Amino acid sequence: MLRRWILGGAAIASLAVGAAGNALAQTKIRGVELYSAGEYRQAEQELRKTLEAEPQNLRARYYLGLTLLELERNAEAEEELRGARALLAEREEAEPRRDEIDVGLARACMEQKQYDEARAALDQAQQAKPDNPEVFLYRGRLELHRENHAAAVKALERAIELNPKKAYSHYYAGIAYGNLKRPDKMAEHFQYFLRLAPNAPEASKVRSYLKSLR
Repeated sequence: MLRRWILGGAAIASLAVGAAGNALAQTKIRGVELYSAGEYRQAEQELRKTLEAEPQNLRARYYLGLTLLELERNAEAEEELRGARALLAEREEAEPRRDEIDVGLARACMEQKQYDEARAALDQAQQAKPDNPEVFLYRGRLELHRENHAAAVKALERAIELNPKKAYSHYYAGIAYGNLKRPDKMAEHFQYFLRLAPNAPEASKVRSYLKSLR
């Protein structure tokens, strides 16, 4: 049952973006605000308008990639995120960072079952910023897809060490421990997940599973 949870559904919670460090980062983009509010279809429309007027707008292209991930249009997301990475190579903007773009690209590749490409993107993200917890969260998810559960636990525990309040790191750690036949650790992380994200789409399944352990 746990294995099915991993393979289904849309991409999980969106990436957090670093603080603004220059004029571009400080410029408000309506599509970014809509993305942050979870209004993904409207965000796509606004971000495409921005890019039509400003094709070199790095932030807009990055967020369009993330928006398309949330809409489960993963091939399009990959294209936009690769475009953002190409734009980043031409300049020195502080936001989005290279590691953030690479994590987004890894997400798009994973959703399309392009696991080698996802690993390569995560390697590049980790090289750019070794302490980004999102890198280890998605490494853990990648290892779960590959059924390498011990490696998944290692990556997810590192993600939790770097950011213990990231609910989905605990969620996937619970799944990984469950697959390793460690119901004690699975329950521990699932309980953390419910405290951090009681209204998450997976919460009802997690509650039901925890009840079955009693």
